[in-house]
Amino acid sequence: MSSNIKIGSKTIIGSFTKIKASDGPLNIGRNVQIADGCNIFAGEKGTYIGDDCMIGAHTVIISNNYRYNRIGIPFRKQGLTYKGIHIEENVWLGAGVCVTDGARICSGSIIAPNSVVTSEIPPNSIAQGNPAKTIFKRR
Repeated sequence: MSSNIKIGSKTIIGSFTKIKASDGPLNIGRNVQIADGCNIFAGEKGTYIGDDCMIGAHTVIISNNYRYNRIGIPFRKQGLTYKGIHIEENVWLGAGVCVTDGARICSGSIIAPNSVVTSEIPPNSIAQGNPAKTIFKRR
């Protein structure tokens, strides 16, 4: 395993989940449940998952993105950008969620299945859609 990966105690990672942290840090907190078939990648700026999170099956968390600003040059030749991903404590990601580079999901939030998180989700929010938007505040 890469020295860039830190996994907290009592964290459970499901079958067929792929984790890669060759470019930057991947910190997964304590008591995190990661379901089957997830893909988690830490780019240069890292991916941080707080304590007590639940990550549904087939969720994708990738903290890099391809550059695309130069027309006529293939995307793969334009290089990558890195912003990092921060998922705070006690977050529940439904099955099939995609968390993109630069996203922050604040504590106590729930992301509905098959949503795409591209920016910040405020604390104690329920969000859904593509891109994910807050539809309800937990109280």
